[in-house]
Amino acid sequence: PPPPSPPPPSPPPPSPEVLPSPTPQLPLVPSAQTLFPAPPHFPPAPNSFECKVCINFQIVPPSLDFPPFRFDSARCQLIQQSFLRPVEAQMAVLNLTLLQPFAADPSLCSPLETKLCATFQTEAAAQLMQPFLQALASHLVQNLVSSICPATPGYRIQASTESGGCLKLHAGLDCPPGPNPFPNCRCNKARGITPLYVLPNVQTGPGRAPSSVMYCFRIGLVPEAFRLQGACVGNTLNKAEVWADEAQRRQVLGFRITPRGGPQRYVPVSWGAKGDNTVKATQINWNLDRAEDGEICLELLKDVALGDFCLGGMNGCFVGLFNDRRDCCPTYAATIF
Repeated sequence: PPPPSPPPPSPPPPSPEVLPSPTPQLPLVPSAQTLFPAPPHFPPAPNSFECKVCINFQIVPPSLDFPPFRFDSARCQLIQQSFLRPVEAQMAVLNLTLLQPFAADPSLCSPLETKLCATFQTEAAAQLMQPFLQALASHLVQNLVSSICPATPGYRIQASTESGGCLKLHAGLDCPPGPNPFPNCRCNKARGITPLYVLPNVQTGPGRAPSSVMYCFRIGLVPEAFRLQGACVGNTLNKAEVWADEAQRRQVLGFRITPRGGPQRYVPVSWGAKGDNTVKATQINWNLDRAEDGEICLELLKDVALGDFCLGGMNGCFVGLFNDRRDCCPTYAATIF
């Protein structure tokens, strides 16, 4: 018989399942921040060359501080603006830029001081401005003295930089006593000899006509601490006299007088004898209650400034207040500032 057939070949074993190889995890390339971590944050270091300057304009009262004079908001702003305008112009001429410019700042105002501050980029820049700032400070002190000193004898006006700054300047003037030829009569002119006085600042307002201006002198009560002992009798304000240039008599239209709590009325002017240079508001006759906070206004044509109408070399007037017997006439100055 034929030989048996060989058995069929066995099927090949199954191939092992090939699993996908995992993607190799490559190490991350370190960033610059990883290699060089950021330093801790510190505030910027101040520029050692910066130069901060604060200029103070000050009133230094005398020990007998009456009538008192202080900076109010309007006066403070006027001083600051009078300083800023020329400084800005000079900075432009020198082509200088400030890190912090001078600026009008109401928070730097107080009754006895007005301050302006700035920061220069370098001390050299500040020194470049020093001669100009010194001249300007001296000029403004002179203007302040001219404006307020007749009303404030014994005061000192000064400007200076704060200690420790990189810029030094100083200017100061004392207020001299005012002239004494007025009133031109025999009466006691001492301040405080009667209970009434004239406040040191003149108020302005419109007149009865478009061509006129009211210049008003306000009346106050002298504090007890400043009242003088003397022989003056009576507490009535009989009349007020103003030291004025009689050659300007055509420039005055009249007086408006207003007692506290009462109606205003207009009274004609009268002049003293030739050469007296005195214009008068007569028949006022206020007691102390009506006189306190009362107002005596001089109406002038706009053609003449108050400082040109009044005598005494200031932007204001000397005013004498007469008692009942007219033997006491304490005299005060009031100015427009």
